[in-house]
Amino acid sequence: MKDKLKQYKNLILLVAAFLLVIGIIAADPLGFVTERRHQRSVIRNEIAIEKAEAEKRIAIIKAETDAELARIQNGVLEEQTGEEPALDTPSPAVTEETE
Repeated sequence: MKDKLKQYKNLILLVAAFLLVIGIIAADPLGFVTERRHQRSVIRNEIAIEKAEAEKRIAIIKAETDAELARIQNGVLEEQTGEEPALDTPSPAVTEETE
């Protein structure tokens, strides 16, 4: 048995060193994987925030456009019927968002 161990001593040491290297890499002692994961999550959060802001701007523009179309339709109806339109929609100055 000792003869076999002496014969394969270098092979056994090589396998042990290989397993040790794999163990160290898997343990991530310097935190490289954790840091990269954190950076990815920060980027994803920034993208989600920008997407939400863009959707908000689109919704505001759509609402303003719909209100303007309603005003135009009320104006056309006023010209056709001779009546004043209902003033249930706010003026453009009120709907503008100040940033």
